[in-house]
Amino acid sequence: MLARRFIRRVPALSALLAFALLLNRCGPDAAPADPSDGNGVTPAATWRPNVLLVTLDTMRADALGCYGAAHGWTPTLDAFAARGVRFAMARATAPITLPSHASIFTGTYPFQHGVRDNGTFVLGEGATTLAERLKASGWQTGAMTAAFVVDSAFGLAQGFDRYDDVGDVQLATGGEGEDRPASAVVDRALDWLRSVDRARPFFLWVHLFDAHFPYAAPADLMAAHPYADDPSRKGNARDKQRHLYHLEVANVDRQLARLFAGLAPFGGAEQTLIAVIGDHGEGLGEHGESSHAVYVYDSTLRVPLLLAHARLPTGRVIDEPVSTVDLAPTLLDLLGLPHDGTAGLPLAPLWQERPFASARTLYFENCATWFTSGWAPLYGIVQGGKKAIVGPQTRVFDVMKDPGEKRDLADRTPDLVETARTTLSNYADLTLAATRHTPDSAELAALNRLGYVQSAASSGRESLAPPGWQPEGVLTPEQGQENMRRFSQANQIWRQGQKLEAIEQLLALTREEPQNSHYAEIAAALLHELGRTVEALPLAERAVDLAPNTGNCSTLAACLLALGRRDDALRTMAETVDRFPKIAAPRIHYASALLDAGRREEAKATLAPLLAELPADSPIRSQVQALLTRADGP
Repeated sequence: MLARRFIRRVPALSALLAFALLLNRCGPDAAPADPSDGNGVTPAATWRPNVLLVTLDTMRADALGCYGAAHGWTPTLDAFAARGVRFAMARATAPITLPSHASIFTGTYPFQHGVRDNGTFVLGEGATTLAERLKASGWQTGAMTAAFVVDSAFGLAQGFDRYDDVGDVQLATGGEGEDRPASAVVDRALDWLRSVDRARPFFLWVHLFDAHFPYAAPADLMAAHPYADDPSRKGNARDKQRHLYHLEVANVDRQLARLFAGLAPFGGAEQTLIAVIGDHGEGLGEHGESSHAVYVYDSTLRVPLLLAHARLPTGRVIDEPVSTVDLAPTLLDLLGLPHDGTAGLPLAPLWQERPFASARTLYFENCATWFTSGWAPLYGIVQGGKKAIVGPQTRVFDVMKDPGEKRDLADRTPDLVETARTTLSNYADLTLAATRHTPDSAELAALNRLGYVQSAASSGRESLAPPGWQPEGVLTPEQGQENMRRFSQANQIWRQGQKLEAIEQLLALTREEPQNSHYAEIAAALLHELGRTVEALPLAERAVDLAPNTGNCSTLAACLLALGRRDDALRTMAETVDRFPKIAAPRIHYASALLDAGRREEAKATLAPLLAELPADSPIRSQVQALLTRADGP
């Protein structure tokens, strides 16, 4: 139904890295020296604490009290910041989950690791992750994830002994559970901690997704902190959304209290090297962006970054701009492990008051606008207190004096504009071809329900998107955002029963954005639902031409069947099964259609591999067995 499916959704780097490595080997509070033997061989770390990495999905820095929030709802993280190091100006490499997490784990920028969007990219095996480095040096490694968007299918599982996918059960059974609350993730993390070998250090990654839209805080927090009945705020939907968002943040904070308490058997949280970092922020209506992954303003780029251990300073605040690519080399450097191949720098010199490359240029991007929707991509740099955004037009902001990024200074800062363009041009030469992943229908549905419109038209787009590159004749993010508003409006009026009006609005969008597979497929599906299949067919065919994922193919097959073109429909289904052999839904649909056509043996051959792979307790087994019984029947 529409109501469910319509949801929105350096140059000279090596020299800098070498210089930073040299600097990190001196100073009274310095971490242990790099123990490599000169040939890059590291027998073991010189400091082997347990390591906990917490990534807070959709976490604005200013949502925490230690970053200025006045509500007082984050006592755990505020206390954590007070006993460690807080980076006041940390930014994500991209305002979207998978590319940002890939940067956190590899210490490289998206154009280097190749993950530019959710759902259609995979972190290639050629990447070296933080987990791989720690595992190779003797750490036990575990990951507890909260959302399908970081499923192991997308490559982040490299180096983990255990990777706890959200989708292990739910997606296989066609369920709706593509994310899970922080309480459930922490429960799994605590279970894993009870299972580790105490004789060896562990590395645990905990991913918490609660602050992501839609916001649904626990009832007790809603009751304890009701939306203020203030005349100036009453009826202000945007302000109420912000309130709900902060309640979600409060819930994450209290679950972290449980997680930190669970470290007691290991000497307590103070004896564990803990890093807390946001993957990106949330728009909350600023610059017209309700969520994220449209623009690259600091509302969605600026994130918390906190480090603590008994060996680190307490209450230290670092004002130097840093990036999420700096986290992996920082942790590795603290442990005395090499961090070769990273674009980020170890940050310890900043709290050890030793020389640091403070004039460096930090990069960020948002290519999801291109790969997801076909809109112009955005790129940018941060240099000191200035930030340049390069897209269809170039904007410059003094983020220290103008944190809301309201005054464009591009005309007054030609030197920075030229630096941005030169930097992007240099980075373009380094862009790697990415390993692409074509999502199946279940994955697309999961991503849609998490708030990501996966216009799988992305699978047919230019896959490199080198920094600074701009496609011709496409919508700007501002224009696309307006169309998304109309898309959401069509969703709303469909749910209100005004289906003809909703369809006309959708059809207008397919004409204005003919390369948007998502609009085409949704319009086709709804036209078919209304019995207007002849009109739906060309749109379904367009969607498949743009992106032959299982969702688009299934809509096309349904239209073909309804029009009496059974052979064409079966051919489409067979091609889909061949393309996605491990996905249950297209295989089941194909087998059912084969049975309807009287082709029993082909149906049995289609179902047999699926039955062999399904877990014994899978609810799908009964459905598959019923089809096989039908195939064996009279």
